[in-house]
Amino acid sequence: PYEENAMKKALPMAAIVLGSVLLCFTPLASFAEELAKVNGTVITSDEFNRRMARLQQEGTGRFDTPEEKEELLNLLISREVLIQEANRLEIQKRKDVQEKIQDLSEEVLISAMVDDIASKKLTEPEMKKYYENNPDSFRELHASHILVKTEEEAKDLKKKIDAGADFAEMAKKFSKDPGSAENGGDLGFFNRERMVKGFSDAAFTLKVNEVSGPVKTPFGYHLIKAIEYRDPKKFEELNDQGLQTLKGAMLNAEIEKLKTKSKIEIHQDRLQKMD
Repeated sequence: PYEENAMKKALPMAAIVLGSVLLCFTPLASFAEELAKVNGTVITSDEFNRRMARLQQEGTGRFDTPEEKEELLNLLISREVLIQEANRLEIQKRKDVQEKIQDLSEEVLISAMVDDIASKKLTEPEMKKYYENNPDSFRELHASHILVKTEEEAKDLKKKIDAGADFAEMAKKFSKDPGSAENGGDLGFFNRERMVKGFSDAAFTLKVNEVSGPVKTPFGYHLIKAIEYRDPKKFEELNDQGLQTLKGAMLNAEIEKLKTKSKIEIHQDRLQKMD
């Protein structure tokens, strides 16, 4: 929550210099007045209002007093001075800068595309329809796991567990996952969207109390033990986290549709050689 005295402190320079590539731009005002001029370059009321609205959206501050407005204008002047000096030194021609500009441009496009998909596809009626038509995607599993570096280690532990060794004790002793090892590998409840695909695909095929064989993911090799399944809640009962999970699942589904329409070639041999 916003604190009333937050703007008594100086605004972060980075918020003004860099801005946020993930927020929508506010419409320009119908009439722009000159507020300041830096070496002939005008800072207009349009730019001031746009930056002020963005910072307010980000929760960085409010601009209710003359002092706060002066502070924002001073930061816009600082921003313009830095831009002009960068242009004078031709910083934009440096390879590292060009790469960053390209990265930021792509992030803006991706963000705009996500917003476009969300506005068209992630409406409440569509969300409810998707949720009710895909119950398996939101079924939850309570599971534990043991994470090790090699397949041989995983196979060895699986033999011990099959012979009667306690899964939780093996997890505490051998698992390389610091977030769950001390709890016997307990991951709590999760749905398919919470874990990487390979892990989820294996976990959700298990019967209660069944232990998987070695499952490879980018993190290493896992042994997974299914403890309990839980049916998804009704759509109307979803909390904010549940709704965000649903939106993420729907967005991923839309991206997968785009992939199926695209010609994609993957060179696994080259990928494996990458450091």
